[in-house]
Amino acid sequence: LRKIVQARKEKMENAHNTKKRIPEALLFASGSGLDPHIDLEAAYFQIDRIVKARKLDPEKGRQEIKKLIDANTEHDLFFINRPYVNTLLLNLSLDEHFNQERFKEGI
Repeated sequence: LRKIVQARKEKMENAHNTKKRIPEALLFASGSGLDPHIDLEAAYFQIDRIVKARKLDPEKGRQEIKKLIDANTEHDLFFINRPYVNTLLLNLSLDEHFNQERFKEGI
């Protein structure tokens, strides 16, 4: 397990070009490995990578992605009363929002 977590940590550091602390939610998998939920810290941590991957204006992209994360934040996942983000719904929202933006811009 230690080797797996270390490998994930190194992969995240490379993908995000950072030595900042990686949120635990991005290092450990759920029991099934299929959990579509991550905590807010993990979602916010990935904003810059999403901006880069979607080739967005850095400042505007960060603001828009944060709004979409907040719009897809829910509470009361089972018995835990912490906010979490449904990554499936967030990704669908990102696709819809930024595809509409590109259509408006003629891209």
